[in-house]
Amino acid sequence: MPDTYLKAAQELGFTAAAPVNGSAVVCRPEIRAQCTPKKCKNYAANWICPPGCGDLEQCEKIVSEYEKALLLQETHALPEETDLKHAAALAREHNQRAEKLIKIIRRKYPKAFLLTTGGCNLCETCTYPGEPCRYPQKQRGSLSAFGIDVSELCSKGGLAFSFEKGKVTFVSCILI
Repeated sequence: MPDTYLKAAQELGFTAAAPVNGSAVVCRPEIRAQCTPKKCKNYAANWICPPGCGDLEQCEKIVSEYEKALLLQETHALPEETDLKHAAALAREHNQRAEKLIKIIRRKYPKAFLLTTGGCNLCETCTYPGEPCRYPQKQRGSLSAFGIDVSELCSKGGLAFSFEKGKVTFVSCILI
């Protein structure tokens, strides 16, 4: 993987970026099992979360088509009084940076695929399930919806990942 992508990630504001082998990206049923209406507000709310993204076998098929991956990570301090809207805004900014980087990567790897943090936030109101996605060319996946253990993946890339009071860490993965 060219160092130019690591440098571009740094310039875009990611705290860390690391290449990993595509085989390190594993879809696990126990992670995907967290995607339920009782556990996640994004369930059945957009095209990149279940059931809109397809079953786990479909996600595994997508992941298996890639030989390399680039992990993107950023960590923010969160004051105790931070509300969920602020954390959601930080997640949107993280995903927007990932969108910028994948545009750069797609110049050389047009089929690169982005797996982001959380659900899709491209539209104020998603067309799911009544109409097709408005932006299929920008469609991406969710790490959780794909059943990917983010902590395990970060470990394989040499990146620290933990849930700590007063901090939030966002992770995305570009499959190349």
